[in-house]
Amino acid sequence: MNTGRASFAHNDGTPEEAAYAQVTPNRFRVLGARVVLGRDFIDGDRLPQPVNGGWRSAPPDQHLFTYAIASQEYLQRRLGGNPAMLGQPVVRNGPILVGALERGVELLFHPGDNIEHRLDLW
Repeated sequence: MNTGRASFAHNDGTPEEAAYAQVTPNRFRVLGARVVLGRDFIDGDRLPQPVNGGWRSAPPDQHLFTYAIASQEYLQRRLGGNPAMLGQPVVRNGPILVGALERGVELLFHPGDNIEHRLDLW
């Protein structure tokens, strides 16, 4: 699992730094975390997706941010808790928001592991 921070441009042009993780479709089932709005990732989310009439794909060792699940906190803070955001890009030219997690989900690793603990986007 890769975690990090990136600056994303929102549809209104405002930038925001967000903590993110690239995860496998079964990550939340393994963690025991619940998706409380929308849906969880599914295996088909790993397949190349059509974009603007073409197909979006990447080399096998790279993953695309095609779909995203937001933390409850990020959904509230940045998207006003609006469930109508499901099915929409979460940031400009970004992944499609498919769900939101229950409050308080975090990754518990040793502090020296340089892994984000409280993530905004998965």
